[in-house]
Formats: sequence, structure tokens, C-alpha cells
Amino acid sequence: MIDAMFAATRGLVTRSALVGAAVGSFLILRPAALPAAGDTVPPAPSDNQVMVSISAPTQVPPEDTASVGTAVHEVQDGDPVGGITIVLDHRAAGTETWSEAGHAVTDSKGRAVFVSSIPVSTDFRTRAMPDQRHPAASSATVTVQATS
Repeated sequence: MIDAMFAATRGLVTRSALVGAAVGSFLILRPAALPAAGDTVPPAPSDNQVMVSISAPTQVPPEDTASVGTAVHEVQDGDPVGGITIVLDHRAAGTETWSEAGHAVTDSKGRAVFVSSIPVSTDFRTRAMPDQRHPAASSATVTVQATS
């Protein structure tokens, strides 16, 4: 039985080679290399979802400044994500149009801090830009009230 299977396989390979030669080219497929034991394979970006948190004071005097902090962590294990570009967006509270207010890169603990002037009550959000291991993500919205 094994001899018959070998002969049949050998015949198919020979026919494939002849067809490939007649056409002028043929494709040789190889199995993908598997990682060696102990190698780590980075997961696809969709497997490394991140959580973006934001914090800011609830109120400041009008025309004052507020520190807006953000942190980025992997959802799966809670590890901080350093080196991610963060965009701070702002808008007058209650309006719909966001504007970019600044950029920063997270430190090794996944944190970034912005200082922003607060002429009127202002909504803020932070967005983590995608990288090779993580998809884009956004924080919730926080509002800093400009009150006397």
C-alpha cells in the first residue's frame, strides 16, 4: 500500500513539474516556519487592546490652567504601555467639534500629562495612536468647569 501511495505521489509531482515547465514557471509551497521553543511571538494588534484613562480637576477659575493626565495600559494584563503617542483633544463644554490641543508620548509607566488653559468650561479626551502592537483607542470625556 505504501509503495502504491509513493508511486501515485511521485507521478503527481512529475506531472506537476512537467506542467510547470511547459507553462514556464511553477510555485513551490513550503510550510511556514514555526517559532522555536521559548521564542515569543508578538500578538496581532487586535489581540493587544489598550485602555486609555484620563483625569483632570473638576473645576478651575476661569482663564486658569489645568493638568490633564492620561494613562495607557494593556487590557489583557494591565501592563503600562510606554512610547505611545497620545493626542489631547478639547472643545467648549456642550459643543460637538473637537480640536487637537497637543501631543505627548507616554513614559515607561504609560503616563502623559498636559497643561491646558481653561478659558471656559472645557471637555477633554485623549487618544492613543496605533503602533505595531496596539490598535488606536480613546479615553472617556472629562469636563473641567471654569467657575469663579
